[in-house]
Amino acid sequence: MKEYRNETDEVTDDHNNDAGQERADKFIDQLEEEINLAGGEWQEEEESRGSVGFTMYDTPTSKDNTVTVLMPADQICKTASQSLVRIKSKSKEKGGDGRQYLGVIVQGPFAEPDGLRADAPLVVTTTVRGARFMPRYHGRVQVEILGEEVDGTVVPPRFRPLPNSPVFVLDQEETEERLKLGGDVTLGLAVGYEDMEVALPSTRKDVFPRHTGILGTTGGGKSTTVSGLVGKLSASDVAVVVFDTEGEYTKIMEPAEGQEMREMLAALERRGIQPKGVTNVAIRRLVGRESTNKEYADNKEFSLEYSNISPYAMIEILNLNEAQ
Repeated sequence: MKEYRNETDEVTDDHNNDAGQERADKFIDQLEEEINLAGGEWQEEEESRGSVGFTMYDTPTSKDNTVTVLMPADQICKTASQSLVRIKSKSKEKGGDGRQYLGVIVQGPFAEPDGLRADAPLVVTTTVRGARFMPRYHGRVQVEILGEEVDGTVVPPRFRPLPNSPVFVLDQEETEERLKLGGDVTLGLAVGYEDMEVALPSTRKDVFPRHTGILGTTGGGKSTTVSGLVGKLSASDVAVVVFDTEGEYTKIMEPAEGQEMREMLAALERRGIQPKGVTNVAIRRLVGRESTNKEYADNKEFSLEYSNISPYAMIEILNLNEAQ
């Protein structure tokens, strides 16, 4: 059936459009009046400018020294795992206690839908049926409180951050200062950062000369970590003695290569580092023992002669008394 449109219809449509525009203008005028009565448009508080999110209320499942932080979706990318954050409670004039805390993100960032559970039937059903249902969402992280900042120092916290306290992510420069990462021996990159190196000083006696443990499962990279640490200490003019009972470090002077090292080589390439071995290596093996790197030039036998051992050292080794 063919439809026809007469002049009466056109007049009616024009009348409806005019009436709708009039109602819209009236609504806008009323809205502006309400905004003015409320004190004007919303302005972000000075104390909150630059924040990525705000602390949440505690629940019966909350734990000591941890706090939940919620943030808008566009701030999720700024809250990487293991990042350091500063939490500033509101001033006493605005109902807060004015305390300031330092924390680290230990869980998250997670993305959660606004007003819905992540496992709500509506979300699950549309997903498994191949549809795309994307409600508005926000971010959530769990922050562990490292301490309260008092006069430039961090002390054990006596209280918890109050709800709705702004949270700020520390920049890389302040993070390095807080973690004391400055030094000449680089261990690697800090988790949660693209290019922040973890470096320690080789000249401080309270760092490397102390007890250090490198733990991990088989194939987890313990020997690789030790080899890298030996090379970097040697490059800093530190004498390193390795008691290699299994002979796994006798080729430490050779650069990584081959199919087995492809992951390591790929990691070095991403950071722009060329593979290289440790320089100035000397291998000393006990008399009668075979070496796992026979082709190396500076590979010599050695033995301890009883006549060359200090009697005081022998007394200590054998736990002898003065008469003995």
